[in-house]
Amino acid sequence: MIVKKYKGFDVPEGATGFCPETPTKYAAFIRNLEGRQQVMAMRNGSEDRWAYDSTELKDLIELPQEPEAYMPKAGEECEVESDCRGVWKKAMYVGVDSIGSHVFDVDKRHLWRIDSIDILVRPIKTEREKVIEWASNIAPIDRDGVFGALYDLGALTIPAKN
Repeated sequence: MIVKKYKGFDVPEGATGFCPETPTKYAAFIRNLEGRQQVMAMRNGSEDRWAYDSTELKDLIELPQEPEAYMPKAGEECEVESDCRGVWKKAMYVGVDSIGSHVFDVDKRHLWRIDSIDILVRPIKTEREKVIEWASNIAPIDRDGVFGALYDLGALTIPAKN
């Protein structure tokens, strides 16, 4: 699915490309309808209407796709947000129950049923990801992936707690 927002604009239905604003033209979204190019100019930050246009667009940018939501497989371990405040618990995805809820075995003791999986479930972070996140919280500027490179060399670890 194509992104819903791009460069601060709501993406109109059917758009597949975008042309940035220049000194001589408005920003515009592009689509093809029955083999013909249509353009929707974005005047004053809002959409206009689709119009046929045969102009060759040299600065056309293909609209990116939204990343697919993570969905664990049955039996896969993952993390589930337990309280909507950023507290994550390790869980095993059991599957979908008879009413369509996603079922998780949390801490091998509790079964949780969740209706909205896309915001409450994530893969378990690797040790590398945890170290990079820890370092980023201390020094929020990670230019050119330095933290990852340091971890890969064995030079960056989370200090042991006293």
